[in-house]
Amino acid sequence: MKKIIVVLMAVLLLAGCAPKGKTQGNIEITHKLGTTNVSLNPEKVVIFDMGILDIYQKFELPVGAVAKASLPKSLDAYNDEVVMDAGTLFEPNLEALAEYGPELIIVSGRASKHYDELSKIAPTLYMGRDSSDTGLLDSVAKNIDTLSQIYTDSDFNDAMKPLNEAVSNLATKAKASNLSTMFIMANGDEAKSFGAKSRYDHVFNEFGFTPVDHELDPSTHGASVSFELINALQPEIMIVMDRAAVTGGKTLAKTLMDNDYVNNTPAAKNNRIIYVNPESWYLTEGGYQAILEMVNELTPLFS
Repeated sequence: MKKIIVVLMAVLLLAGCAPKGKTQGNIEITHKLGTTNVSLNPEKVVIFDMGILDIYQKFELPVGAVAKASLPKSLDAYNDEVVMDAGTLFEPNLEALAEYGPELIIVSGRASKHYDELSKIAPTLYMGRDSSDTGLLDSVAKNIDTLSQIYTDSDFNDAMKPLNEAVSNLATKAKASNLSTMFIMANGDEAKSFGAKSRYDHVFNEFGFTPVDHELDPSTHGASVSFELINALQPEIMIVMDRAAVTGGKTLAKTLMDNDYVNNTPAAKNNRIIYVNPESWYLTEGGYQAILEMVNELTPLFS
C-alpha cells in the first residue's frame, strides 16, 4: 500500500521553519461554490470526499483528517491514529476542526451544505466526481489539474495517461461486442436502473457499453424497474452494484436478483451478470484507483 504522508505541524512549529524545499505562496482556485485562496503545498488537509481521498492516496499527497466512518477498505490506511477523524461526510465535526487548524478543507456534495461554516475555519474547496459536466474522466482530470496547481512540488506529468488508456481499451472491447447492457443498483428489496444520461452514464458514454433499448428516468437516484421489465428487455449484460452491502441493508443483491425473471435473460444464461464492488462504484466514485478497479472488474466480460 502506498505511503500516506501525514505531517505533524507541532514538529514544524518547534523547528520554527517550513519543511525543507517546500515551495510557498498562494493560488486562487475557482470551483463550484466560489473562488478560494489556497496556500501552495498544504499539509494539514481535511477531506470529505472518498474519491478525492483516493486521488490523494494515488499521488501520495499529505492528508491530516478524513471522515473515518465512511472509509472503504481501499483507503483503510487512513484509519491510522495520526490521521484525525473529521466527523462524517454529512456532519463535519466543526469544533474539532477549528481546534485542529487545517490549511485546506475539501468537500463535495454530501458536505457542501457546510461550506460556509467550514470556510470560516480554513480555505475550503468543492471537488467531486461532478466537478465536470462532460464525463467522469474529465472530472478526474479537472480535479487532478486543480491539485497540480496547488501541489507544485509534486509530479503530475502524464497523470491521466494510464487511466485514459485503460478506459479506452475497455471501451474498444465493449463497443465491438455491442451487447445490450443494464446497470442495476440493488438497494435492499428494490432494483434501480441507470441509463445513458444518469449518474452512471460513464458505463455507456465512456466505458463503451450499449444500453438496452428503453428510455430510463435519468434521476440521480435511478429509475425503479420491475423484474418483469428486466425480463422483457432481455439484457445481454447486467452490471449489478449492491448499495445495501455498504449502507447496512438487509437484502443483498445476489439474493434479490435470484429469480426466474432475471435467470431467463441472455445475461444470466451466458454468465454475463457481474456483481461489482460497491466501494469503488458508490463510495469512492470519482477516484483514480477506483476507476481502474471498475475497468478491471468489467474487462473479463469480454474474455
